[in-house]
Amino acid sequence: MFGVAISTAPAHSIAEKPEMSQKKKRLILAGVLLALTGGVLWLQYHPTADLDPDAANHPAVKQVVELEQKKDASGLTQLTRSSDVVVAQRAVAALGRVGDMDALRASLADRRPEVRSSAVSQLGERADITQLPVLAEYLKDPNPSVQIAAIRGVASIRDFSIFDHLVPMLSDPQPAVRRGALAAIEERLGLRFGDFDANGSDAVRNRAIARIKATIPNFKQHFDLANKYEANKTKK
Repeated sequence: MFGVAISTAPAHSIAEKPEMSQKKKRLILAGVLLALTGGVLWLQYHPTADLDPDAANHPAVKQVVELEQKKDASGLTQLTRSSDVVVAQRAVAALGRVGDMDALRASLADRRPEVRSSAVSQLGERADITQLPVLAEYLKDPNPSVQIAAIRGVASIRDFSIFDHLVPMLSDPQPAVRRGALAAIEERLGLRFGDFDANGSDAVRNRAIARIKATIPNFKQHFDLANKYEANKTKK
């Protein structure tokens, strides 16, 4: 119709593709295996990229990342004493994740509040009732950031006695600490105490604190049951 002639060639005129030789097949297979092996080795030994700007731009923080990957607690412990507070903080956090709690506790006495806060946070994330006395000591720390880290750690413990330590923090001189204590109490009880104003007058706060103290004992059974459920859930 369009003036194009199509002719069909005889079947015998189509050249058959020669079969690939066994030698060539073996060479191709060897090349594929070599490429796969190279990929596996690269993934195994190439450092994992850390998108954190500190690790991306800071050689010493990169070292922290590498030591954590190797679970080198000794090397991380040395870096917790670094004069660079960012490196020390990162090393403390890495020690917590590696699980060397003895080395981690040494950083609790660091003179720098940033490092103490990191150590208290890591201890709090893994705390049980045996750690309560240690964490309670840091509720008295002169630095609010350390106090708030201790509040979170105390609040994570599955024991009703935590409220004996958290409620007094509602009267702390620092509003940020008072807010942190209130948030921890509300979260653990599943209640809201809207009449507590961290920035309000002492008289108004004291009345609210009195109501909080009177309310907490009523929730002990609920608190204990919830903790028992969470503990059983964790074991499964």
